[in-house]
Amino acid sequence: MDLQTFYNRNDKKAKQGLLSEVQIAEIQNQAIEKERQIIDFREFETMKIEDEAHLLLEEITLRIEDHAQLFSRKNGIDILLVKTAGGLITYIESSLDVTGEFITFVIKMDEEK
Repeated sequence: MDLQTFYNRNDKKAKQGLLSEVQIAEIQNQAIEKERQIIDFREFETMKIEDEAHLLLEEITLRIEDHAQLFSRKNGIDILLVKTAGGLITYIESSLDVTGEFITFVIKMDEEK
């Protein structure tokens, strides 16, 4: 039985005076428990869908990166820019990678402050 039917059926009985206070309290507790179960189910399913979507997006991103690298190497491209949610650079020739030097520069600038 769905929650709305449960509410309607018991609300009708309560209005007709067919339920004691103890029974009403028990029904309220049952309703609260049913609501909690619904919320838990929704949260679990939402998390499951978000996890699946994250894994699929990660897989797609890795495939694009692999293909971008292959395409760039085949066509003599040093930097391939692709607009994505995560950034712009999909492939960069390793000789152009200045990440280490930039990190050193940032640390040095922070130390000078």
